Amino acid sequence: MAMCFFIERDKYNFLLWAEKAIQASPYAPIRRALMIAYAMEENDIKLANIHFSALNNFAPGFISSVLSGENILFSDEEHKQRLNEGLNSFLTKNI
Repeated sequence: MAMCFFIERDKYNFLLWAEKAIQASPYAPIRRALMIAYAMEENDIKLANIHFSALNNFAPGFISSVLSGENILFSDEEHKQRLNEGLNSFLTKNI
């Protein structure tokens, strides 16, 4: 559901479902990556940092695998680009 609401740009429902998904399975990396991209769109560096720290603890290479195309989370180019822009934005601001 979180991925669907991310695609639909429904911020309220995305956040609600992403938080539920993370509570249910905190070590699923896509959920954290989506939260980072969402947080960057909302200009919420604190939220992005929380999820990056968690993601980096259990899947440190996940973001680079998404950005390199090794892990494809969205088949649609528009959605893939949006996710990648959010992740790149975070990495750029936190180097």
